[in-house]
Amino acid sequence: RDVERSRGLGDVYKRQKQERPVLMRCVILGGGGFLGRHIGRAMAAEGAEVWSVDRYLPAAQIAPWLAGEFQADCFDLSAWWDLVGGADVIVHLASSTVPATASEDPLGDVQANLVGTLRLLRDLRNKAARPRLLFASSGGAVYGRPQSVPLSESHPTMPMGAYGATKLAIEHYLRIEEAQHGLPVRILRLSNPYGEWQQPHGVQGVIAVFAHRALHSMP
Repeated sequence: RDVERSRGLGDVYKRQKQERPVLMRCVILGGGGFLGRHIGRAMAAEGAEVWSVDRYLPAAQIAPWLAGEFQADCFDLSAWWDLVGGADVIVHLASSTVPATASEDPLGDVQANLVGTLRLLRDLRNKAARPRLLFASSGGAVYGRPQSVPLSESHPTMPMGAYGATKLAIEHYLRIEEAQHGLPVRILRLSNPYGEWQQPHGVQGVIAVFAHRALHSMP
């Protein structure tokens, strides 16, 4: 393996793996973000062998519960599938856009995220063992302008921006994949998640941004 593009087991994880059997192998696409770290830590604590695939590797090992992490195209199954030994569960957190950037370049958003996911689904059909796939959609952007508050999952989906439209399109294609090819999928519509490891200086994560500014007496 290219050491600049991957990292192996951390000492903490090695000890845990020796102490108890592995229940399942989980691969988190976009596992370098704060959500991926929380999910990875929780799954490792339950006995899963957890791998992270992301476009970037952090400068230092900050997730010792990982079996390993790879810098690769998340949607290119050939770049990581054999290296991790396959997967029982894939957690799809990968996205190259946020609402603002998706609206600035909707074609790029579709090419990177929708077409990328379709490539992943196509290649998974060739695997003898079909993993379960969990997709992180949007708990706000797919609905558009609220017709009632609070929103429920039965609320009409009428996205008002490119980001929500792409997320919703991915949801539909996942349901088609499950119906036509038997891939088990679950969709979570997350709304403004926040927590430890979230960066308060980016263009996404309004709660983290507001909390950071309030704590530092910033406008």
